[in-house]
Amino acid sequence: MKSSKDENVISRVIEIIRNIIIEAEKKGTSEVRPHSALLKGELLERIVIKNKASPNISQITVSIYSNSTFWDFKRKIAERLSLGPKYLKLVGPSGKAYKDTEHGRTLAELGLQTGIQLTAEKIQIVEEIPNAPLTDTTGKLTERTTKIFNDWFDLYSDENSKMTKETCCRFIKGCTGELPSTSDERVLNMFKTYDKNGDGFIEREEFLQFYQLACNQKPDTVRDNLRHHNIRADLKKLSEVREVESFKAQDMPRLKISKNEVYFDQLMSLLDKSSALVSGEAWSLIQMLATSPEIYTRVLKLQSAKNDDKIDWTRFFDNNSVYKLLYTLQIVEAVMEEGEGQGMEKIEVIDYSQNTGQKKPPPPAPVLPGANVPLPPSASAPVNPSGLILVESLKPDEVPSPLQVSTSHIVNGEIAADDSIIGSKSEENRLKAEWTRMFLEGNGFEYILNVFMTKPLSTTEGLFDLKHMAFLLKLLRIFLMAAFSTSAEASIYDATRLIRRTSSSVSPNDSTHGMASILDTTLSESEFTRFKQL
Repeated sequence: MKSSKDENVISRVIEIIRNIIIEAEKKGTSEVRPHSALLKGELLERIVIKNKASPNISQITVSIYSNSTFWDFKRKIAERLSLGPKYLKLVGPSGKAYKDTEHGRTLAELGLQTGIQLTAEKIQIVEEIPNAPLTDTTGKLTERTTKIFNDWFDLYSDENSKMTKETCCRFIKGCTGELPSTSDERVLNMFKTYDKNGDGFIEREEFLQFYQLACNQKPDTVRDNLRHHNIRADLKKLSEVREVESFKAQDMPRLKISKNEVYFDQLMSLLDKSSALVSGEAWSLIQMLATSPEIYTRVLKLQSAKNDDKIDWTRFFDNNSVYKLLYTLQIVEAVMEEGEGQGMEKIEVIDYSQNTGQKKPPPPAPVLPGANVPLPPSASAPVNPSGLILVESLKPDEVPSPLQVSTSHIVNGEIAADDSIIGSKSEENRLKAEWTRMFLEGNGFEYILNVFMTKPLSTTEGLFDLKHMAFLLKLLRIFLMAAFSTSAEASIYDATRLIRRTSSSVSPNDSTHGMASILDTTLSESEFTRFKQL
């Protein structure tokens, strides 16, 4: 046991490391997520963001997992409001704004809950940016301004691609923040001047003529219109402005420490050999770091459990180190929950004229991870690594893992190719499939069921014991629900493969063993009582 003085030094060093990580992520996390975000957490539904940052959108309603980072959440909201993240401020219901120093924290850590209402505000940043020309030397609109005003016409025209007096009112609101009536003098004058044929509509070319004249005669007014639409003086949309993060992903402190085995092992060694205070602080820092690639790979390969041709699950779920066991359980749970909740996360954008959101589809049957078989089109629900699905969405195999280091942002719902520490994403998927196979064929289910049934119950259990029991319950739930989602005729591994296809039936030729025995087992009265107690 270290002296009190030494432990004070250790606590101070841990605090310094935490502050370095926080400071490094003020401009973004470079897609590096903490270990605490490895699990999805609770699904937070109906998070309402009242919009005061951009025109035309009244509010955004979000469903997102609680272990998503605040940076992922903020970046996606900013994208929907046509802002860069540095221009967006999110304010809680108490009026307190969330800080840039909280980018790497999870929504759960920040206390966000289902139904919470936030307010999006635009941060006014003084930037020395030269004005880009609105017209060329002949007085015609430049290519860039032509595109901007064409986009505006698309935004403010009706289903027939024409501007009506009603949509013109929305256009004026977008430019000034004030919603006029159709009898407003500005609306009437615009139609009197540019509705050439008097049919009550303004065509695209007429709209462009309006802005070409305005750019030549009232450039300051046009630039004010641009500012209201979140377009800078250089004619860049604020959503296109990418602030350079302080570090590249591979240089982010939370990732560098977790990848350095010597540093990470030193931290882990503090967990069981120090006082409760230092152990707690070290554990908090480890949760703050990225998931250790070395331990993650070791868990997937079951390196600590293999004994000749058999798997010793008592060695894999080692109770000698409480914190190390919990770290292993978190990784296993993350592997097992892969695929759960797909299609549930969403974002709805509500403008001032209509609700463009989509209804949430019903949740799919539980999915056992790693079975290397393709999903049918109807089952391939798109998932975003932030835990939040947008209209432009990701395919399941594009979700980054703890072994990946992202080198770019999500653009139009797509993730650029990432490097994996173990070689490739496909290799990691292969390891997950192998882990699932070994768990099923190596009597892993029977082991955790036995641990669950024999673990003493107490009303005074500590936090670790409660988390351990919660893990066992979740693992049992995943496998039992997977079993009941398929026919009792299938074997355990056949069931896994079938569930991965989201199928509810099997071929009559499937063999009968494994899962069938589980399904045919009847709980004794004492076993049923145990489940009821929990």
